[in-house]
This record gives sequence, C-alpha cells and structure tokens, in this order.
Amino acid sequence: MKPAWVSGVIVLALAGYFGYYNGIYLPNQKRLRKLQEQLTQQQQTQELRAQLAQSLEQVEQFRKRLPPEPETAWLVREVGKLAEDTGLQLTSIIPQTPRQLSELTHLAVAIEFVTSYHTLGKFISRLESSKAFLRVDELGVARGADETKPAQVRLIISTLYVPPVKL
Repeated sequence: MKPAWVSGVIVLALAGYFGYYNGIYLPNQKRLRKLQEQLTQQQQTQELRAQLAQSLEQVEQFRKRLPPEPETAWLVREVGKLAEDTGLQLTSIIPQTPRQLSELTHLAVAIEFVTSYHTLGKFISRLESSKAFLRVDELGVARGADETKPAQVRLIISTLYVPPVKL
C-alpha cells in the first residue's frame, strides 16, 4: 500500500503543479507582460506629451517675435520704428503682396530712402538684431553723383507669419 500511496502523492503533486502552472502561473505571466507593455506605452506617451508641450512652448516664444496676423501692417510698423530710431527719412514704403508658403505666409515690404553708407550699415545692423524676426531679402544702392552725396537705397525686408498651432 505504501508504494501506491507514494505514487498517488507523486501523481497528485504533479497534477497540482501542472494545474498551478497552466491555470494560474501562465495566465498571470501573460497579464503581467500585457501590463508591462501598457506601462511602457503609457511612459512613451507621457514622454511625447512632455516633449510636445516643451516644443509648443518654444514655438510660442518664437511667435512673440513674429507678426500676430498674416498682414504686412505689422511689418510696416516695425520697419518704420527701426528707421525712426536710426534717424532715417523713408521716401517710400511699399507693402508687397503676401505669399503663401505651405503653412506659413511670407510678408515683405519695399522701402526707399537716401542716406550715408554709415547710417545704412547702422540701420541694417539694428534690423537684423531687432527682437522681431526680420530679414533683408534684397538691397539696392545707387551712389550719388559724387562720393560726398548720400546714396539712394532700396531694401526689401521680410518676415514670416506662423499661424497658431492647433491640436
């Protein structure tokens, strides 16, 4: 009877082990792997959200240096202020037609004035180091009759309008 009893205990132990392994351990391991995958996905999602929030914050900081609307009036005011600060007398300000560039709008203005080379350099320096994002697209200089006369200058200055980011 003892060998039958030992065999019965061994069979019962093996059945219990296989029952535990297949009925409890494997399903729990599958659930654990699934939870780990979900956790990893959630962590990646949180990282992406944090990066997106940081990028949007940077974009908004840059937007402060760009026109608030896709119109050249802002650019005319900015260029006018810079000219006034430099002591330039503009002879003409001609807003250019805005051009659509994918999601952006290219805004430009053509200005003309008569000035010395020194004042022209000072104006361009202020323009390119101003808080607003401005760029000289074109520069034309016609020298005066002699070197003592001021030069006739034509500049095309531009910037970009970036619409607000919509999520």
